[in-house]
Amino acid sequence: MHRLALREGWTTFWLIALVVFTATWSVQLADWADGLQILSTITLVGLVVGLVLSNIRRLPSLAAHIIALAVGSVVVLYQMTGFLSDALGGRREKLAYLWQRWELWSSAVRQGERADDLYLFVLLMASLLWVLSYISVWFVFRSRWVWLTLLLPGVILLLNMGYSQRVSHGLVALYLFAAILLLMRFTVSQRELTWRSLSVPYPETLAWRGLWVGSYLAMLVICAGWLVPWSMQSERIQAGWQQINGPWRQVERTFNSWFSSLRGPGGVGIGGFASFGDRFELGGPLRLSDEPVVLVKGDGAPYLVAHRYSTFDGRVWEADLDSRVASYAPLLEFEADQPFPRSATTGGARSEAEYTIEVYQPRGAVVYSTEAAAQSSVPTRLQVGWHTYQREVLDVQEATEETTPHVLWPLVELLKEADYTPPEPTPTPVPEEDETADGEEPLAATPEATPEASEIPSIPERPRRFGIPAQQRAIMEQVEQLSRIGIRVRFEPDPEDYRVHTLRFSGPLPIYDDVDAIYARDGLRAGDTYEIVSLVSEATADDLRAAGTDYPAEITERYLQLPEYSERTRQLAEQLAEGKDNPYDIANAIEEYLRQNLTYNENVPTPPAGRDLVDYFLFELRQGYCTYYASAMVEMLRILDIPSRIAVGFYPADFDADLGGYLYRDRNAHAWVEVYFPQYGWISFEPTSARRAIQRGTPDPTPSATADGSAISGDNIPLDREAQILMELNEGFGAAGGAVTPPPDQTTRAEWIARGLVLAVVLGITVFSFYWMRGTRGMTPTTRFFTKVQRAAGWSGLPTRTSMTPYEYAAVVSRHLPGARPHIRLLTDLYVRERYGQRPPTENELNRARAAWQRLRALLVRYGLLQRWRRRNTGVDGQD
Repeated sequence: MHRLALREGWTTFWLIALVVFTATWSVQLADWADGLQILSTITLVGLVVGLVLSNIRRLPSLAAHIIALAVGSVVVLYQMTGFLSDALGGRREKLAYLWQRWELWSSAVRQGERADDLYLFVLLMASLLWVLSYISVWFVFRSRWVWLTLLLPGVILLLNMGYSQRVSHGLVALYLFAAILLLMRFTVSQRELTWRSLSVPYPETLAWRGLWVGSYLAMLVICAGWLVPWSMQSERIQAGWQQINGPWRQVERTFNSWFSSLRGPGGVGIGGFASFGDRFELGGPLRLSDEPVVLVKGDGAPYLVAHRYSTFDGRVWEADLDSRVASYAPLLEFEADQPFPRSATTGGARSEAEYTIEVYQPRGAVVYSTEAAAQSSVPTRLQVGWHTYQREVLDVQEATEETTPHVLWPLVELLKEADYTPPEPTPTPVPEEDETADGEEPLAATPEATPEASEIPSIPERPRRFGIPAQQRAIMEQVEQLSRIGIRVRFEPDPEDYRVHTLRFSGPLPIYDDVDAIYARDGLRAGDTYEIVSLVSEATADDLRAAGTDYPAEITERYLQLPEYSERTRQLAEQLAEGKDNPYDIANAIEEYLRQNLTYNENVPTPPAGRDLVDYFLFELRQGYCTYYASAMVEMLRILDIPSRIAVGFYPADFDADLGGYLYRDRNAHAWVEVYFPQYGWISFEPTSARRAIQRGTPDPTPSATADGSAISGDNIPLDREAQILMELNEGFGAAGGAVTPPPDQTTRAEWIARGLVLAVVLGITVFSFYWMRGTRGMTPTTRFFTKVQRAAGWSGLPTRTSMTPYEYAAVVSRHLPGARPHIRLLTDLYVRERYGQRPPTENELNRARAAWQRLRALLVRYGLLQRWRRRNTGVDGQD
């Protein structure tokens, strides 16, 4: 059993493994690509190899690293060939297949083209985690660099958490807990080695005591990190972060161009448009495979929508939610089969269509829908547009569920029924003239007491302006709930009929008709099946011509954004719109122009840097694929003030008789255009010449589904708060909604990185302070100064021993630190005099001792840094 013992202890190894596995699990949970399940085995083998090689003390470091590299190559390639399909042949054929893909990928990267190879991405992740697992063990057991073992997995964890919402916050807590315990255990084990070499006795339970203390500290740090409301809302912090984040964004864009089909479930997507993330970049050839993605069963093959984009900078399309709703969550949760709210103003000429979708190859957590999604059979999160209203007016008595914002409807419903009629005043009893006591004479009026002379008018009781309706408590609960999500409401009963007729509201509200993407709350895996109900447009061309241009502010604000565009693009748009008196005919003319005058080609070269891509496509290249066509159409429509956007997903697939449904393959990935029409909502257009034009209108439209109007859930308002609001009501309803409270925080990638950095700094300061100050409580100032000198000398690498006398310590310090002699001599004299002569220092001597320690501290820190630099560069320890 002695052969299996480790100098640093097996607990140290298991804590290293837990820290490293948090990074591995974060990559797997982020679900960038299929095949990441092989990372667990690779990480485990890498940890074992690192443990074995780092504990063979006679083995040179270079030889150990070469062995680790060779073993890692075998393990990674073995796992990769096991992941690849057996249809490629045996392992030799699979290795040749990987080499061929590597050559194609590297050639595309060298030529500056967008590359796309998920197999190589999995290979990269496998290699990265092999190196991480190996060096993490090596750093602790051989190099004694525990901080690198803690830092590298933490960086990987935070990066994955920033990109994917499926990486649990609990993984960060687990990482912090294991990291603090590892730091504590490593420090104690180093002390144990020192004590053993000096034959210093110590309690055998000391290591476990240290772990218990580390556990308490870890729980304290984790609780503090979750309770302290860190925020990135400060303008200065945001500006500073933008400067820091600039180089990282450049690295990110380069990485995206190397692996352009990675997926990011519910987070910031990266790569080409077929990754269906929150952004994609135009340019380069289109490479799609023949792999099946989903099987759709229903009435016909529809366009499957995966994501929609609103903002275009001339090269990149993205959903603008990160910048527009940084302070509240854009994702809204719905349970299985719960209808999605919709407005009646956009539901004209639509009928329900239901489809069953079987997932063959998931793209993260994306749920595919058709046109306007109505509900899903799986729990979902909707990414929708938001609009900040300012003093918007709503007619309460005329409002309906379809014309009222969804979150306001429960309050409006209560206000419709609320009756604020004040109660009748209670009359004061006045005795009648004949109501006198027996034997008493009625009081006679005094002649002088006339109204003109001496009447003192009575002060009538002030009547209450409004009464308190039966629904008041429920109304106040709704007001409080709206205030919590940043919505302020104002309303006042009409003094004529004591009913509420007008509701004014301000704050951010979701636009449920403006859906960017739908994500499965619990993710999707190959083999999963779900049903989606959508509202399919049956509007005819004549219907759309008559729709008009009365666009809502929330639509024009988001869907008329434009990058800088060329003059000839504007002229072409105006030329195509000439003679057209409605947006539909204009959109149809632009669509036909693109279909008839530009050539479809998936192998177009990467556009020149700095060029206007739409101008380049329309007038010079004159060929491209779907994203080029769609971008050109949207830009020209927006130039003409017609709201429009890009949708990506899949164009209609062929029917597969064997499977009994429409089989959508990767090559069906497509981008098209949606144009907004009042009363009818978003209508699809197909500008790509290689796809069939979309037909308008079908007979016998069926009525559309109604939206769910469930009330906002939440805790009841405390009675004292209710009483306060009731008092405000009778004072005139000046601010029924109260001040706008901060809305729920949505943690962004930037905030996670900032949190991680701050936690690392706080953790480092806390641990350093603990070790630096431990045992000094109760010491006299002179003893504390000398103890600090001893600790600093040991940490800086001075050749001291615990058996040295104070003056021997002073001699070593003086010999190695030029200029330290008078300062260490003063501290030593005062320490010896107080310790052995029972003569405490005077106030003046303490001041001199404090100054001497500050000077010595600087010299010791400089010496320690220089010694470590010399050891790393020369291999000489520099000690006598």
